[in-house]
Amino acid sequence: MSLFALAGCASQRIAKDMPVSPGALEQARVQLHNEIGLLRAVYEQAQRMATQRYCSTAHPHEPFILMTTGHVDPQQLSDELRAAYAKLGVDHKARVVWVDPTAEPKLKVGDVVVAINGRAIEPDEPYSAMVALRKARHGLQPGQPFQVTLDDGQAVELLGKPACEAGVYSTYFDPNPHQLGFDLSPGIKLPTNLLKQAQTANDLRWLAAYGLYITSSPEAESRRTKARLAAVPGLAGHVALAIIPGGSWLSGRYVSKSILYFGLDGVYPTAAEFATRELHALGEDPSQGIEMFARAQAQKMPVGDIVMSDAELSSIRGLAAALKQGNAPPPSYEQPAVASR
Repeated sequence: MSLFALAGCASQRIAKDMPVSPGALEQARVQLHNEIGLLRAVYEQAQRMATQRYCSTAHPHEPFILMTTGHVDPQQLSDELRAAYAKLGVDHKARVVWVDPTAEPKLKVGDVVVAINGRAIEPDEPYSAMVALRKARHGLQPGQPFQVTLDDGQAVELLGKPACEAGVYSTYFDPNPHQLGFDLSPGIKLPTNLLKQAQTANDLRWLAAYGLYITSSPEAESRRTKARLAAVPGLAGHVALAIIPGGSWLSGRYVSKSILYFGLDGVYPTAAEFATRELHALGEDPSQGIEMFARAQAQKMPVGDIVMSDAELSSIRGLAAALKQGNAPPPSYEQPAVASR
């Protein structure tokens, strides 16, 4: 059953007879297609990376995708567009919008999930479902199932598949669509302005591989370790601020240094290279994925710290051409020993 076949899941917060224009319905359809498509691509790519040992630790990943509009600020989602989403099966509840067809048939599209492994999901709270799922992934051992509680009280158990850290997402309801969001723990929010440029499934696969490299690669993991070490004196600076003059400067210096170590200028070009090589390895053409950056720049849509320079775009385009011709140079990013055998 497809998500768009759900006509009876309209949100209780939107009048069932509220008129929705064809334009609003198509806008909602495109946005859902891209958001769900990106999450599906992340799910598949994270498993592939785990199989190839591209990350040091693999966690079970839930074989389904949840989505809600309950937490979205009204300024980011008009009543008409919210109604359009509801007509397509996404409302203020945490609903299943996709299920891995190879998983046990215990969930179906449209089911409302209220808890994961005993952790309640509050659909009106931003990222409640995402946090619950991430904590469940990290808390499970191989072979342990996800315990999913539905709104009718039914509890089901589903086994997840081993995957690299898969905290990669993007949303059309981001008040800062140009920003890349991250913290010192694995997980990344790709800029909405990039997601808006996705035109094909290959574009979404390229974005998924790009984000997963930043969260799961040996290089990114190493930089996060350095960031944590650099942040320790920063915390001391915060304490010193209340005790000695100059504490604020010390804190700011080391916090900035920790961000620098995370590698805003170092990880992103190699992430683009990794995504390009991965699309080629999947038998797909990575060229279109690369052009998302060029299209965003041409439309003067900023994408935060990861806008590619003309030289970087040219380099990645050259790599895509070389891969197609079969004479690409060896990867310049850090490779796991198992994958390079």
